[in-house]
Amino acid sequence: DLELWTRISMAGLKMQLLPECLMLYRLHDKQITSTTLERQHTEVLKIQEKYYRMLLSEMDEPMQAFYIRGVYFREQPDIAEFRNYIKWLRREAKGKLDKNAINYALLEILAEYKRCGVSKSKVAATMLHFNPFFVLFEMIRRKRTAQKDIANCMTVAVGRGLKQTSGTNVYPIFE
Repeated sequence: DLELWTRISMAGLKMQLLPECLMLYRLHDKQITSTTLERQHTEVLKIQEKYYRMLLSEMDEPMQAFYIRGVYFREQPDIAEFRNYIKWLRREAKGKLDKNAINYALLEILAEYKRCGVSKSKVAATMLHFNPFFVLFEMIRRKRTAQKDIANCMTVAVGRGLKQTSGTNVYPIFE
């Protein structure tokens, strides 16, 4: 998927998120993410090296290691390193990539850091690296979108005959 999306983007084509739920995502211990993580690290780095070099400068080895484990897979979220990544990416992307798109992507990673257990205070401190109006607008937009997404997913799951077995109203788990 990453290779395809990257090639589409590099070709100058536009992509967008669709507002409707098109699939249910099944989590299990035998899925490829769980069984071939090191191979995925290697594949993502190959894609990153190929396409980042076309747009930005080459990442050094410590930045590559952080990118894989701290940004792409978020196995080892490190807020201090993420702040360094923010500075590096903004510096490298200046005049080459859309500033709003970069900020959106960085804020998305930061939201994932919160879901990975990074403390609210560290996430909030990192939000200071963003325009406050951008953050406020995005937080409101994301909350509204999440509420709609959850309602749609629950409707689809129930319509497919699945039963909520655990989780919460915000994060339901169906079987």
